Formats: sequence, structure tokens, C-alpha cells
Amino acid sequence: MTGIDSRAKLNAQVCEEAAEWFVEFRTGGADAEVRRQFNAWLRQSPDHVRAYLETAVVWNTGVALDPKRRYQESDLIALAGAEDTVVRLDDVSAPPTAVARRAGAAAARAARRLAIPALYGIAASLLVVAVVELTTLTLHRGIYATEIGEQRSIALADGSTVELNSRSRIRVRFADAERSVDLLAGQALFRVAKDKMRPFVVRSGDASIRAVGTEFDVYQKRQGTVITVIEGRVSVGDSLLAAGEQLTVASTPTSTSAARPVHANIAAATAWTQRQLVFESATLADVADEINRYNDRQLVIDDAGLNDFHISGVFSSTDPASLVRFLRTRRDIIINETGDVIHVSRR
Repeated sequence: MTGIDSRAKLNAQVCEEAAEWFVEFRTGGADAEVRRQFNAWLRQSPDHVRAYLETAVVWNTGVALDPKRRYQESDLIALAGAEDTVVRLDDVSAPPTAVARRAGAAAARAARRLAIPALYGIAASLLVVAVVELTTLTLHRGIYATEIGEQRSIALADGSTVELNSRSRIRVRFADAERSVDLLAGQALFRVAKDKMRPFVVRSGDASIRAVGTEFDVYQKRQGTVITVIEGRVSVGDSLLAAGEQLTVASTPTSTSAARPVHANIAAATAWTQRQLVFESATLADVADEINRYNDRQLVIDDAGLNDFHISGVFSSTDPASLVRFLRTRRDIIINETGDVIHVSRR
């Protein structure tokens, strides 16, 4: 991935976080604790470093300056580290007005050097937003999300890691007595660093999964939450799951019930980390829910009579159209593509 305009290809959540950090330092007030949190954020992923560097470049040069992708990583680092681009950490104690003046002057110098008058207006607009909106800006640290077809690896502060699947969202909240993660949507694979004094708790709907040091997958589906243990042990309510076991906690508007643990197909449960989708006699509705996580063109089942249609097979999550091609080979199924929707009905 090269060029300043490649910033658009980075995770939107990462770019938003990078912009918030940039504003934090541009407007001053970054004490030692804020700097420590910023350092931890940078260390979570190389994407964080790149997003912050590109934010610094965009501030002074604008995203339209490199339509042919001439800038490489070395260019980004050089531009982001230039004297009139960076407000150094030892300067953040300066009054916000002084910092703002330096930022505005730097943007103006960049615009004059590149002979693009429109840049001054862009930089000035950004500066106004940064200063005026400072009192209402909230840093959403601890929230991580992915969009359609996107996966993300997250290194947590305790040494644990989270693999976040497509269209997923988590909230991380660490305290002295507990490491807490809420799976707000989608699917995540957790590799938990051992800490007997601070259990690692994942909450998904009505399911609460408790671990100390282990590896497990949590998938929040329409019918409930599926927990698959890859290594070690976890407790889910009154149930204790060992490696190779899977438990589904089903929720309804009136009650919540947990089935007994069953033997898990670990390869199938974690195939998504290899960009594969494995179905074992799955209903077409379940297949549609899964494939729609990776495809902008949504698969819609129009015929309730297809509820008894089951699919087994391996498909690529990077090629959602492969499932559509498979369905077209079925003589009893009609595929009708209209815009962003793929309709499936019985012939």
C-alpha cells in the first residue's frame, strides 16, 4: 500500500483514532498519562503508526496532492517529521493558542511551498474544527471495529491479542480486578495472556465467558452466542469448557438457555482467520448471514421454502461471489441480481 491517498484504505476506526490523537497533541494539554496511552496505542499495530503519520501529512498537504501515489513510507516519515509538521511532545505544554498559531503557520508555509492556494483554506478549516470542537471531542479509546470484508488484529495492553472478524465491534475495559471485553457485534478470536489475579471476561449478549490464560472464539449470531475453546479452559455460567469443546448460549426475548457443550470442529470454527468460510449442512439463511459479512452486495432469501435447503462446502471470504456461482449451478434455485442486492428464490 503506497501513496498518501492509501490512507482511505486503512481501517476507518484506526483513521478516526489517529485523527483524535493528532488533535489531542495539536491543541496541547497532553500530560504524562495521555502520552503513555498514546505510546500504548501506537504499539498496538503498525497500522496505528502509519495512520498517525499520514494524518500529519494530510494536515499540511491535503489528500489531493498525490493522485499518482508517488509518496512511499519513507516520504511519509520525512514529511511527518518535518519541523513545520510536528508539534513536539516537549512543546505540548505551550498554551493552545500558541500551538494553534504554529499549526496554522506551518499549514500556510506548506501551501505556499507547493503553490496550491486551496491548501490554505483546507488547513485553516481543519484548524478551526480542531480548536472550536476541542471541548466536545471525546477519544473513543477501547472501542475497536471492522467493516464489511475487513479483519483486524489487536494487541491489548496486557499482552493478550484479539483477532476481529469482518463487521465486528468490541469494547475493551481493563481494571485492577478484571480485564473486560464486550463483544458488541460479530466475531472475535481471543488469545489471553495469563494473569491469575485478573481474570479475562468476555461478554456477548447474555453470555459471560471467563478465562485466565487460554484461546477461544466467540461468535455473536442472531440465535445466540457460540463459544469455541481452542486451547485451555473457560467457564460460561455453570459450564466449564475444555479445549475442543463448543457451547451455544441461545437468547430469546423471554428467556436464556445454554445447551450442553459439544465436540467442536476447530478448523471450521477458526477458518475465517484464514479467509475461508466452512459450512457443514448449514441452512441457506445461516449461509446468507455469514456471506453478507464480507460482501457489499447483500444476499436476500426471498422464498421461505428454501429454509430446508442446506449447504456444505468451503468458500473464500475474499470472493463472496463464489457462493453465488455455486447457487447458480442448482437447477432448483433462481438468482436475480438487482443493484446491491442478490435475490435468491426457488424455481
